[in-house]
Amino acid sequence: MPQSTTRIPVHAPLETLWAVLRDKMLHPDGYIQRAHGPEILETFPDGVRRRMHFRGLVLEERITVDPQSREIAFVLLDHPVYRGSVINRIVRQGGELYLEMVRSWTPLDPGVDPLDHQEMVRSLERTARNIRDRAEREAVRVA
Repeated sequence: MPQSTTRIPVHAPLETLWAVLRDKMLHPDGYIQRAHGPEILETFPDGVRRRMHFRGLVLEERITVDPQSREIAFVLLDHPVYRGSVINRIVRQGGELYLEMVRSWTPLDPGVDPLDHQEMVRSLERTARNIRDRAEREAVRVA
């Protein structure tokens, strides 16, 4: 599965968007379609180790939070089919805030890739919109 990237503008304060991204780390089922059963297995000063179910796969990830760069990295651990990561970051450009998400999963065996690439691109885009919508709703609620 090739790398996929999405980047969308978010009309919410930086801290609101950052809080929503941190919430997604703990509650992915509220943002990612077909994600369920998240469990925090271990906590670290800079993140967590999490297990969840996604599209028939069990994913275990080491999630690292970098508040300085406003980036959260989700790295697959010991997955039988894929290796790779998903990066969620906040980008400030020209006075605007953007949410950028990059998925880079590579099949361990190039002949075995059970997930449809185009559907995974749509899933990443849908997740970004869900995060944006939640942040923008929160911004209006507190305004």
